[in-house]
Amino acid sequence: VFDYWAHAASYLPIETFPFSLIRKSTMDTGNGFWRRTDPKLAAHVLDRIKREGPLMAKDFEKENSGPQQQWMIPEINQVIRQLFMTGQLMAAGRNGIQKKYDLPSRVLPRSISRKTPSMRNYAEHIVQRDLRAHGLIKLSEIGYLLRIPKTDLLVVIDKMKRAGQVTEVEIRGLKDTYIASSNVLDEYSQSSKKKFHILSPFDNLIIQRKRTAELFGFDYTVECYVPAAKRKFGYFGLPLLYGHQFVGLLDAKADRKSSVFQIRKLQWFTKKKADLQRAFDNRLQLFANFCGCTKIAS
Repeated sequence: VFDYWAHAASYLPIETFPFSLIRKSTMDTGNGFWRRTDPKLAAHVLDRIKREGPLMAKDFEKENSGPQQQWMIPEINQVIRQLFMTGQLMAAGRNGIQKKYDLPSRVLPRSISRKTPSMRNYAEHIVQRDLRAHGLIKLSEIGYLLRIPKTDLLVVIDKMKRAGQVTEVEIRGLKDTYIASSNVLDEYSQSSKKKFHILSPFDNLIIQRKRTAELFGFDYTVECYVPAAKRKFGYFGLPLLYGHQFVGLLDAKADRKSSVFQIRKLQWFTKKKADLQRAFDNRLQLFANFCGCTKIAS
């Protein structure tokens, strides 16, 4: 995997690296990703990393070129982010929450292409990616937060329809037409076993809140961004999905020092809990283990 932005900061499959070059090519180095950056400082950062190897932003903290121009951490962060967004630097690893940055030539495997794909190929990649991630999707939801020309998306979708790769789907009660991979529909019709999932607030399934409300009737808000007095559930409510229904919310905390997974609040949306309790208990134990905890406390 490599570290870059999709709809947000993400780990992306390394094979998809060429498609990140599309966004990198649109980053205006004059304006900066967050604000205008200093070209001399950018050149200095690149020179040090080239000579010394992977560095973190804090490795530049003690630098001072005199009273006229101080290289302070906020400005260094700004420059490094800009170099990262334009592809002149890549994340080569981490030390805690601090990224280590290095030159792409020293991070990328030789087998990975550095050639920028066409916008049409990029649109095809995004459509196929979103179909895999979402199962079914409508045009306005494809390429969430990415600026992809609608004309390119329509050409790709029409081509896939004619090839029998996608099928149009109508959903009762909704006016929009969705598309789905034809093989996914075949597999879904043969599967009846319900699975239980504890989702992150940023899971692909629910990251587009309007879509989640339309398809599942689930109006979800992650309340860590809401003032404590206005929260209706809790700081970090995790949606509980059983089959195709959202059945509850879980607010939990992993105390890794004591290996205790604390259930701070659990709310069910259904009165029929008997058939899903065992599935929930099994999934909860797996989730607690994933978080480094061996015990569960409520």
